[in-house]
Amino acid sequence: MTSSDLIDRYTVATNTWTTLTNKLSSRRRRHCSVAISETEMILAGGYNGTQLFSVEKYDKDGVVTKLPNMNYRRSASGCIMYNEELYVAGGYNGSILSDVEAFNLKTNVWRIINKMRNTRYFPGMFVYDNQLTVFGGDGKDPRSIEVYNGTSWDISNDILAKDFTFGVLVEAKCAA
Repeated sequence: MTSSDLIDRYTVATNTWTTLTNKLSSRRRRHCSVAISETEMILAGGYNGTQLFSVEKYDKDGVVTKLPNMNYRRSASGCIMYNEELYVAGGYNGSILSDVEAFNLKTNVWRIINKMRNTRYFPGMFVYDNQLTVFGGDGKDPRSIEVYNGTSWDISNDILAKDFTFGVLVEAKCAA
């Protein structure tokens, strides 16, 4: 697998992909990405021969904005928006990580929060019942589920029935 600095945009109305002219500041793969609005994405970390801590935001028109670096170099991390902050958890930087950090989009400042109980490489992250939740990935106890209580991570009594790695989560509204 090769790293890339290209940005491709999908247009639903025409069912087409377009490669934008603007590029990321460096080639990367194994990064995490998350939508922060209907027109903007953030890419965090990744790998291009070494683990990265760089973070970039791009919009639907391909305008790329460099954001402050994360505290830890990491690839293969999970990331999600929660309470108006970008959370990045786990990943790899020579060893599998349990480190978690949060980026405040209003102040442009990263802060380190308590580590997860388990190391996780390519974990899934979601918010359920207004609680930040991490699960799966490779690492220690990959079938476990951890829930952030605002200060530390608790292991859920629930466990995954099967290993879960390299997944993508999509929010789906269900009829009441």
